[in-house]
Amino acid sequence: MDANQNHRAAGAIVEDIALAYLEQHDYKLLARNFFSRHGEIDLIMSRQQCIVFVEVRHRLSTQYGGALESITWHKQQRLRKTALSFMTRYKAHSSACRFDVLCYSGALKLLNQDTEPLWLKNAF
Repeated sequence: MDANQNHRAAGAIVEDIALAYLEQHDYKLLARNFFSRHGEIDLIMSRQQCIVFVEVRHRLSTQYGGALESITWHKQQRLRKTALSFMTRYKAHSSACRFDVLCYSGALKLLNQDTEPLWLKNAF
């Protein structure tokens, strides 16, 4: 398994943990790894008639910047365009929506399912 495959496998584990965390907070999964020509949204959830587009970020160390710093302006623009693609495809234009970011850091914490992420609601 090469480094890129390891990175993707680790990302899937972190997304599983984030999904379980959100479901514990009464969010319902609408889609996972939704792709458009603009990019990908990790999790699309709903809660109280609001669609929540969730970006899950993880960093093993902060040596090259933390998870939160990786959500650049360009990344935000790609997420917005991908969210618009989702809303167009599923005719959800009249739905309220927001963008949340769940940030995890450190490798050992992930073994503990009770890990609390840094959760930025309505992040941008």
